[in-house]
Amino acid sequence: TGGTYDWTEEEQGRVLCFFYIGYLITHIPAGIVADRYEGKWILLIGVFISAVSTICSPLSIYYTGHEGLSILRIFMGLGQGTIFPALTVLLAHWIPKRERAAIGALVLGSGQMGTIISFSGSGILLEQYPWSYVFYMFGGLALLGILCNGPVWAAIAAQIGHDFGYYILVTDLPKYFHDVLNINTKENGFWASLPYLAMWVCVIAVAAIGPSILFVLASYAGCDKLLVISALTVSMFLMGPFFSGTKLNPMDLSPNYSGFQMALGNGLGALTGVIGPYLVGAMTPDGKLTQWRRVFWISFVVLNTSATIFFNWGSAEIQEFNDPVTYYNRRNAKKEEKRLAKEG
Repeated sequence: TGGTYDWTEEEQGRVLCFFYIGYLITHIPAGIVADRYEGKWILLIGVFISAVSTICSPLSIYYTGHEGLSILRIFMGLGQGTIFPALTVLLAHWIPKRERAAIGALVLGSGQMGTIISFSGSGILLEQYPWSYVFYMFGGLALLGILCNGPVWAAIAAQIGHDFGYYILVTDLPKYFHDVLNINTKENGFWASLPYLAMWVCVIAVAAIGPSILFVLASYAGCDKLLVISALTVSMFLMGPFFSGTKLNPMDLSPNYSGFQMALGNGLGALTGVIGPYLVGAMTPDGKLTQWRRVFWISFVVLNTSATIFFNWGSAEIQEFNDPVTYYNRRNAKKEEKRLAKEG
């Protein structure tokens, strides 16, 4: 799209989606280890790996092109894949249940503030400095953070639906603004961060239907910048409650195995991060509005299907697998009480 490297839309999509391959791989192991041992060390190691991978990205591009960057993005995903499972375990064991929704939403949703800073900051840096500075800056900041210290399937369905729409926006929103709205690099960073600012505000205050409708409406707004950006901003605003609802659901269903559940749900959700960007690259070879419209309609279907599953079969009650012995003892005690009541 007019940058230093003339990569095809499909090659760009492959670079973007390879991150989620690594992201998926470490989810289950990280969840299991965090449940059994200490979540903070899993978190520390994951952030370190992702930070180093980010800093090494420019060298990878210089010497190996998009192929090498795709491989490095897998390692970046390996590091990032540990974060949500580890955070979930820490929240489940360190935060009182009545405060879990508010604090959990604040912690898990604060990633949106990182997106706001990275999108806006990237636009400013790219205007003044070579593109490689973006990787050095944000990879270095991650390292500095380290040095300063530091029912289930329904929830998974909601996670997958949310992630499908979210990952398409988080990876391809600047690309859409460039292809369809012809917004320049500096303005692109600012406008692309605006929907995430709205999402972060709403997190601090699990919607799928509203965002999915606005996705589609944005594609019918043509090249009217104000209408498109407004629709996408409100869409992300409505996605905010996801972090105080479905995202925290593993802690409700089973505090003892919340890391594994988060890994399972977030990991399967990450599959959409592999599919979504590649799908965008394959379906928008010319960057035309009509091609993007098909992408948003697919998001509409996925979001609403997953939301329907969660609304019908989701639960916030502790499940029997959290503590089978206690569960069966209580159930047997109730049966015995009923039996004695009948005999008496």
